[in-house]
Amino acid sequence: MSEAVPILIVVLVVVVAGGIITYQHQRKLERQRELRSLALGQRLDFSLEDPFDTTGEPFSLFQKGDGRGVENVMWGFWQGLEVRVFDYWY
Repeated sequence: MSEAVPILIVVLVVVVAGGIITYQHQRKLERQRELRSLALGQRLDFSLEDPFDTTGEPFSLFQKGDGRGVENVMWGFWQGLEVRVFDYWY
């Protein structure tokens, strides 16, 4: 019995970690669907990836951090203004 305890602990940790990873992935997919729906409702275009190379823009925040990226990009005209909205991570 005592030999099985470490194996059960490892299995439990793997199951919990897998559950957390699955939950986070599902939330990400749900958020992407919600953002796409929001963009369509506002007559904006939407892309999961950045078609504009936004991190290449001359803005100091976009030069910080080791790994930078833009995703979930919405763009177009909103209330007469040209807009671009996105998730930025670094």
